[in-house]
Amino acid sequence: MNKYYGFFDGIKNLYDGKIIECGLYDDIFSNVYNALAGNEEIKELYAENGFCVGKNILEIAAGDGSNYMIPLAQKGFNVDGVEISESMIDRFNENVSKLPQRIKKKLNMIQADIFDYETDKKYDLITIPSTTICLLSDDVERLENLFDKIYSWLTPNGRLMFDYRTDQVTERLYASNILTNTNLEDKYYIVLQEFNNFVPEKSIVNMYVEKADGSKYLACSEKKIITEKFVDSVIEKTCFKKHYTYHVKEGDITIDVCVLNKEEVA
Repeated sequence: MNKYYGFFDGIKNLYDGKIIECGLYDDIFSNVYNALAGNEEIKELYAENGFCVGKNILEIAAGDGSNYMIPLAQKGFNVDGVEISESMIDRFNENVSKLPQRIKKKLNMIQADIFDYETDKKYDLITIPSTTICLLSDDVERLENLFDKIYSWLTPNGRLMFDYRTDQVTERLYASNILTNTNLEDKYYIVLQEFNNFVPEKSIVNMYVEKADGSKYLACSEKKIITEKFVDSVIEKTCFKKHYTYHVKEGDITIDVCVLNKEEVA
């Protein structure tokens, strides 16, 4: 069940029965996602590590491909993506249709739940960007099994990279500032806010979109707040070796980008 707080709970009650609820990555919100550019420093870190190990990349929970898949393909990598949302894949196909043929042929999207997905293909680098690891961490055993699958998909000296926020803590109730944005081209405005530990050890994102035609949309996303201790405990139960951790600052947000090796690189 979606959880709404403050302004968003008020909006839901105010327009009861006249507001459309959907997933944060579906319908109108897939358009919103397209406006949220990936972190440029993290993009470069993915590319840098990719150049160290090879040309074939798999991105897990790839969204519409605009943040990482397409920029990496433009740098010369062959990039597959796995994404569960049909709306995001529609956006991906729209984005790719505008690209030159030499870039298009480097991109491939697969619709699947990553926990069910299987492949015999081998990759040099596998990424879980945009703090998506937090969406995959509710069931620790299932996450460990996913890491085991990822390990089997990598080439001998392949790498797994993922990022997570380190500015969030599990002990403090916290609501972020309300963020707003207006899209004049597509004629809608957005209101977004994050609520930490309103549900213990969870980060709840609420988003409201209103279009110029008066239609109104609400969405909610729930992520587990994870810590370095949690990450280390998961890695310890896999065959991966920690290669390096980058520390990235984005405004008030701090992100750790963790790089794991399939085998120790000499």
